Amino acid sequence: MEALDTAQKFFHACESAQGWNECRQYAEPDAQFHSPAGSYTGLTTLAAYCDQVAGAFATTFRGSTYALVASGYDADAGIALLHGMSYAQHTGDGGPVPPTHKKAEIPFVYSIRINSENKITRLEKLYDESASRELLGWPAL
Repeated sequence: MEALDTAQKFFHACESAQGWNECRQYAEPDAQFHSPAGSYTGLTTLAAYCDQVAGAFATTFRGSTYALVASGYDADAGIALLHGMSYAQHTGDGGPVPPTHKKAEIPFVYSIRINSENKITRLEKLYDESASRELLGWPAL
């Protein structure tokens, strides 16, 4: 299933902090991003999201890892759902407080719309930001 393969390859490129330069091959140039999480306020493009993830893992969360827990594709809807787990540790600058060195296992879901050319047109990220911030020792938004 080519669409699911595209979504999974994008997931690994993004979550391993390769940034938009690597992720762009899986997406339309103007692919959109949305998340109800406050830390993503103002981000509307997939390019900006990919670069934010890369920046965070190069500074704030150095040494953190991730896993793809499960994935599936609904061909009728053109949507891939990927359940991921971020194993984050606040080890560097860039958070709302100095490094706490606290660890958090953060489950999240990507809902990825894929067009007929197997390119991503939109990604929505869903996760419990409040619980994640608490585990990391960060103040609530």
